[in-house]
Amino acid sequence: MHRIRLNSVGTARHVQIGTEAFARPIEWFAVDECEMTGRGLSTPAVEKIVQARTAPRPSLWSPGKARKVPEPQARAQALLRRLVYARRIESVPVVKQVCGDIEDLTGVEGDLQEQLEAAVRHARVWLVEQSEERRKLFDNLNRAVDEHKLGRVRRLLQLGCRHTAGTRCATLHQAAGCWPHAEDRAGPSCRRS
Repeated sequence: MHRIRLNSVGTARHVQIGTEAFARPIEWFAVDECEMTGRGLSTPAVEKIVQARTAPRPSLWSPGKARKVPEPQARAQALLRRLVYARRIESVPVVKQVCGDIEDLTGVEGDLQEQLEAAVRHARVWLVEQSEERRKLFDNLNRAVDEHKLGRVRRLLQLGCRHTAGTRCATLHQAAGCWPHAEDRAGPSCRRS
């Protein structure tokens, strides 16, 4: 982005052109340091930015040092890492997807195959536990709504929205009878609940 400023020097005004770029301070230049190019007005700062973006990036690895890993093994290791991450962020849909991807993976043998099978077994147990927790949450939420306990409904909605995402949060609000309202068409507002 370019900016223009006028500096007073005695009774005269000197024009300066400033270039502002993301995460960089504004650099100011006299008009005679700038030029019109095919891209538009260009300052020395613009030229530095263009050169930085067009210069080849240095390689972070050396092809001679890379260790060759067979494709299925590399994919298996990536899926294991992804499963650990999905469990850490408690994402039920991602855990289900990764378990399916692991079960569809072929060409892996030995210890790595055993690791994959154990990871899927543990993930399936975790999924059952998560399903039971959600069922209990919905039961408690429905009971609180039936008993007209607004404070309990609010606490359960906050707890549920913290542990669910997107459409599941909307489902909780819908079960509580507080969504959809005209002002909530874009989605539920957990702060309101």
